[in-house]
Parts: sequence; C-alpha cells; structure tokens
Amino acid sequence: MTRTLADPAVRPLVADAGSPRPRLLPVLVAGVLLAAGVRAFVVESYVVPSYALAPTVQPGDRVLVLKAGARPAAGDLVVVPAQTGSSEGEGSSGIGSGPTARVLGPVAAALGVRAVVGDEVASVASVDGTAVTLAAPRVRSVPVDDVVGTVTFRFWPLDRVGPVAAVPR
Repeated sequence: MTRTLADPAVRPLVADAGSPRPRLLPVLVAGVLLAAGVRAFVVESYVVPSYALAPTVQPGDRVLVLKAGARPAAGDLVVVPAQTGSSEGEGSSGIGSGPTARVLGPVAAALGVRAVVGDEVASVASVDGTAVTLAAPRVRSVPVDDVVGTVTFRFWPLDRVGPVAAVPR
C-alpha cells in the first residue's frame, strides 16, 4: 500500500507551499550571506603571527578587527596588506618570502603584476590626510585607504580577553 500526501499520517511531515515553517535551504543561504557580509564589511578575526608588537599583542593572539569606518590614530594597531607601501631600506617585491613567493614571484613578474599575499597587524606611528606611517613590525608608509581595519578586541587566549589598548609610544 502506497501512502499519499492526503494520508493524515504523512501530511504533518511535509511542509506545503505557503507553510509558516521556513525551508532549510533559504535559511542556510541567508545565514551564509549575512556572515560573509559581516566578515567582509564590519568585523573580521586575525591571528597575530609574531612578537613584533609585544607586549600589546603576542604570537597566537586572536583579535577582532573593526573594518567599518576605520580611521586609525597614532598608537593604534591596524591591519594592512602585507608587503605594500614603501619600506625604509627594503626593496619589497610585494610577494613576501617562502614557498608562495617562489611560485608567485616569477609569475607576477612575467605578467607585470604586483602580487600581495596576506595581511599583517602593524602599529601606527602617525597619520596625515592621505598616508599612515607604520612603526612596527617595520617602518613604512601606506595609503590610508589601504588600512583594512583597526584592532579592537582580543578574544584568545582566554586569560587576556579584552579590548586592545593603543601601543605605548
């Protein structure tokens, strides 16, 4: 015997068109789009890779970076694209180092493209109208528009959870 939708035992298990119960796929799609939008435009988490900004942040610290309306000030920690801007005493290729650089470097050079790999957390020394001068991990200048966001909160490790203060000058 085959059961049909008219059978009362089957009917409650199937959501009809116009049912007040939301379908799973639209809810999942909306959730993914919302999360992607927040990460792209509002706030994103980053991992601090080195001791360059210790004791304010240390390697392995996970921080939240506010992207929306980021206007850095002297002493702030910011996220900027790695290997961009002018660096004192360093001829930067924009690629970085390691296996990625060995693969991307020749390809980027052949195409005449400046490749950038990743972002880095840096300390702001000063800000003028169009440029931000970074003090650490290396001294360089980047356009204000290249600042991804300002580090606002550390959420890992748990014994140091809290707002991230400006770097003492």
